[in-house]
Amino acid sequence: MGRRIKTITTRVALATLIVLTLLAFSGCENALQAYVFSKLFGPGWKIESWQGPEKVLPSQDYTTLSNGFPQVIGISNDGKIHVVLYEVNSFNWLYTVKEPGANAFQEPHGTFQSGIYSVSPPSMVLLLNDLPVIAYADRNGGGPSYNLCYQEKQPGGLATWGSQQIIYNHPTRIDRVFMYFLATDSLKPRFFYLADDKVYHTYRDTGTSIDPDPPEEFLSTALQASVFQLGTDDVGLVYSTSSQSLSYTRFRDNSPAVIWSTADPQVEITSVSALADGNGKIHVVLGTRNPTDDQNPLYYFYRYLTNAGGSWSEKGSFNGSATMGPMVTYAPELTITRDRDGAGHLHMIYTVWELPLSFFVWYAYFDEAGLQVAEESLDDSRNAILPSLISDDAGCLHVLYSDYISELNRELYYMKGIPEKSQ
Repeated sequence: MGRRIKTITTRVALATLIVLTLLAFSGCENALQAYVFSKLFGPGWKIESWQGPEKVLPSQDYTTLSNGFPQVIGISNDGKIHVVLYEVNSFNWLYTVKEPGANAFQEPHGTFQSGIYSVSPPSMVLLLNDLPVIAYADRNGGGPSYNLCYQEKQPGGLATWGSQQIIYNHPTRIDRVFMYFLATDSLKPRFFYLADDKVYHTYRDTGTSIDPDPPEEFLSTALQASVFQLGTDDVGLVYSTSSQSLSYTRFRDNSPAVIWSTADPQVEITSVSALADGNGKIHVVLGTRNPTDDQNPLYYFYRYLTNAGGSWSEKGSFNGSATMGPMVTYAPELTITRDRDGAGHLHMIYTVWELPLSFFVWYAYFDEAGLQVAEESLDDSRNAILPSLISDDAGCLHVLYSDYISELNRELYYMKGIPEKSQ
């Protein structure tokens, strides 16, 4: 009887697999098709090769400020690559798109004129209609205050953007803006921003009104911070409360807990990047340096932490070296791709610096054996800095970075990481 049940089960599974495969090839359901392909023919998650680099703005030089993150990248459900970048000569945000299968990005269009200049890196969300919305901080008329700003893309060509909306005028500099659309906010934008070594939050209630007004102080001390989405209705925050202590909390249940600390005077926190993989794991890459090392003051460590297994622990670290150069202080860019079983895997793009003035963008990933660093930089022919990173549902990585030509002359490049073929 047991053997008969096993035979019937095997036949049912085989028949189900055949039906699912036929449905996938017939194109009856996109989600079903994607699922079947991912299980039967889908690629692995490790990056096998890189395409590029290609210039994002082929017909003009790209200039930007030296102290800001100049661009953000997004992938919509229809396969378009969206890029928003800041151009300092015209004080203008630019927007461009690369269509699926296209050989180049389209000529960019300015979304609007900024005030004096924008030093905050933008935050971009692609809505269900595949139209981007962006949030950023803009210096208010050259004075000490900064505007928290928001703008929506409208249907139509690259130039069809809605008007700039000033959400709030903060009395001091805003260092970073994060924006999310959460379920219990009726999918209206909620903003988190870093200013005064604190984290503030608010969301757009109706029209241009916000709640709370003024934005509420959420974290009273956050020297370095990373804000990331948890599911459909929550946000996680990893932040430093001192130069030697790192904490984690959630927006919906603000119960801060220390997840890493040290009393070593040779260790000081310089940056933090974090994100969740959707399966309950949170990944943190912590930048640290030795403030007492006068001989090598620019050499930095990256330390990898995760809550996998139910408790926080440091899983590995790596540092600048004579061959790789020192790590620069920019927080590394992180993204997650999934394997055929749905498990999430962490990828990382970061910048190293070789004296006197050479920058390189490097790639690393984490697997069962720990940190794996690529054998060479992505682009050896340019001074590559300020990378942005995102992944798509096919497991491809999309990287933007600036070629540092001079202090106010940089060009933006794009590369695509292709995952290994199905085994």
